[in-house]
Order: sequence, then structure tokens, then C-alpha cells
Amino acid sequence: MKKEIIKHLKLLILLNAFDGIVTHIGVSAGYIEEWNSKTPRKWAQ
Repeated sequence: MKKEIIKHLKLLILLNAFDGIVTHIGVSAGYIEEWNSKTPRKWAQ
């Protein structure tokens, strides 16, 4: 029973970390996209 709980906790922590990383990448990509749209096209190329 105790091993089962630890296994589930580890999985939960792992999923939480993965979710955090994905969110961070999404936010960063959003900022880059926004920055690119603000810069003139001749500089972006």
C-alpha cells in the first residue's frame, strides 16, 4: 500500500513538472511570436 502511494506521488510530481515545462515553453514562444510581430520585417528576415 505504501509503495503504491509513493508511486502515485512520483507520477503526480513528474506530471506537474512536465506541465510546468510545457507552460513555460508556451509562454516563451508566445513572447517570441509577439516580439517578432513588432519588429520590422526587414530585420526579422
